Amino acid sequence: MTLCAVAYAIYYHRRGDAVHKKQSAIIIAATAIPGIGNAINVLGAHLLSFDMTSILLSGTCVLLGYSFLRLRLFQIAPIARDRIVETMQDAFVLVDVQGRFVDANTAAKKLFPQLAVARVGTPIGDIEGVSWLDEREDAESGTFSLQDETGAPRYYSISKTVVFHQHKVICNCIMIYDVTESKKLLDEVSQLAEHDTLTGLLNRGTFFKKGEQSFREIAAQDGSMSVLMMDLDHFKKLNDTFGHLTGDQVLTTVTGKLSAEFRDTDLFARYGGEEFCAFLPHIEEADAMQTAQRLREIVEATDWGGELADLHVTISIGVAAYDAARHYTLDEFVRCADTALYAAKAAGRNKACLYCCEQDDKSE
Repeated sequence: MTLCAVAYAIYYHRRGDAVHKKQSAIIIAATAIPGIGNAINVLGAHLLSFDMTSILLSGTCVLLGYSFLRLRLFQIAPIARDRIVETMQDAFVLVDVQGRFVDANTAAKKLFPQLAVARVGTPIGDIEGVSWLDEREDAESGTFSLQDETGAPRYYSISKTVVFHQHKVICNCIMIYDVTESKKLLDEVSQLAEHDTLTGLLNRGTFFKKGEQSFREIAAQDGSMSVLMMDLDHFKKLNDTFGHLTGDQVLTTVTGKLSAEFRDTDLFARYGGEEFCAFLPHIEEADAMQTAQRLREIVEATDWGGELADLHVTISIGVAAYDAARHYTLDEFVRCADTALYAAKAAGRNKACLYCCEQDDKSE
């Protein structure tokens, strides 16, 4: 029995890391000492006139005591692992190769209370609230969202790691990370990158990026669409007279009123300075003109009140309806609306003007 124990300890001594090698060496020595003593007694080769068994056992106790106190025999790995696993903020779930629940840490049980009462061996797809894990069996990563106790959404990222033992797959470890703050930060960065900081409208680059895709889809179906180019009349004079702070107030107020008139499918952007552009999918020419006239009237009727009671703000609008023979890109489409805007200004401003081919000749 002693020889078996020593052989087993030597086997793990050769496979272990530095800490476990020290531990297994102590076990080998502690086991071998009484074994050697017993062998001496059996062979009758007494070196001393008294029984050495108690002395040898004392040596064994000293070695084991040293191992327990200094090397924390049987404690380092399980206690450290247990402490780390149970106190880590990220959740993990162990699922065997048949897709059955094996284990979960405290964070996972807090996130999914059903896991706290789930029986080991239950198919993960049968556990209410976490069946989605079964649907991601073949996926190595993914994201999902849950509502917290306040009803606010929280976002999580998952990754799956296959666990091997002796070159065999024994289970899958599904790690779950809370990425809510990262997503919020990413959304904020995206907001800044895609929107105008003053008005909150789409910026020019994003307008063309999103609009071009929609333009091509509608053009491929030979559908209808329109573009509006808008410019606040005499805005430079307004800035020079009332100051740039008032000019910014006018921009935010006007864009707020105009934004309320567009559909969710429309793209409304600050094109530059006091110029704005709107892409209206599935809008015919007549409806686009009606929209332009309504927007013009809304701006003209705005009551500024207070110190700005005498302020009179108007807007000129150019309208272009899709023509498959002329508009091959969104940029060409917008240029036609801009030509119509130029005609509206030339006609005295505070007008909505529809694009026609003759306007190109006049603009040249």
